Amino acid sequence: MPALDSPRRCLPAVPRTRPTSRPLPSIPRPLSCKACKTCITSCNAELPLSAIPPESPNFRGFSGKASLFTETYNVTLKPPKLELMGSGAYRLSVRVQNTYLLIPFQH
Repeated sequence: MPALDSPRRCLPAVPRTRPTSRPLPSIPRPLSCKACKTCITSCNAELPLSAIPPESPNFRGFSGKASLFTETYNVTLKPPKLELMGSGAYRLSVRVQNTYLLIPFQH
């Protein structure tokens, strides 16, 4: 049994402020079909603005802004045809997954 008059061990003081840390990297968000919640692509598969020529038009569908993606999953490819969009007419290959519409550009 230890003696009652033994020296007590002191712990270090708790820091008052939290040390600053570097920010965490952004986590790519999966984009899913609104109807069935199947993963179609993710935010990190969006074509970067540096890859789009500056003279290229901003793509707009009739329901809002359209984005270009480099990878898609769980979709069906249809033959290319002329598609009308808010920013003009384009020869596109439409990929459909239930009610979600993806339009990759044909080179």
